[in-house]
Amino acid sequence: MQPPAIGFGDQRRDRSTTAGQHRILGACVRMPANARRVALVIAEKALQIVDRQSTKAVALGLDGIVVSNHGGRRLDGMPATIDMLPEIVATVGGRAEVYMDGGVRRGTDVLIALALGARGVLIGRPYAWALGADGEAGVRKVLDLFRDELLNAMVATGCAKVSDIQPTLLRRP
Repeated sequence: MQPPAIGFGDQRRDRSTTAGQHRILGACVRMPANARRVALVIAEKALQIVDRQSTKAVALGLDGIVVSNHGGRRLDGMPATIDMLPEIVATVGGRAEVYMDGGVRRGTDVLIALALGARGVLIGRPYAWALGADGEAGVRKVLDLFRDELLNAMVATGCAKVSDIQPTLLRRP
């Protein structure tokens, strides 16, 4: 199983450090001995300038990219993440994992993002709303709902497993 992506903006991991040390943006950090057993995925978040940011992220050696528009609060008229996703996936060309953040409200949104090339999605608002409404039990309910809706969408599209989800399932303008 892949570890979760953690967004660090424009930071990168320097793979040339000695055991127990990691270099992030030039600062060498001593990690506890047990940290070597923890896999860390470093990803950049907030990509909207496709060529410049995604190419730079891959060149820096980041493990993943999180396509996000910060809920559209940065600039009026920002494109939806789902509209940017295919272009970023194509630009990255499999050299890093691509995740989508923003606009994911139901299991069918997950299916669409996966079909467009995302490795996974982030569900910030539904998670936060559920946590505020019913604590841990609310989060469990939301995750169960996402899973059930995704499975239902997969059945409806003839996908027996996640790897069956392909761009050909979608018809986009």
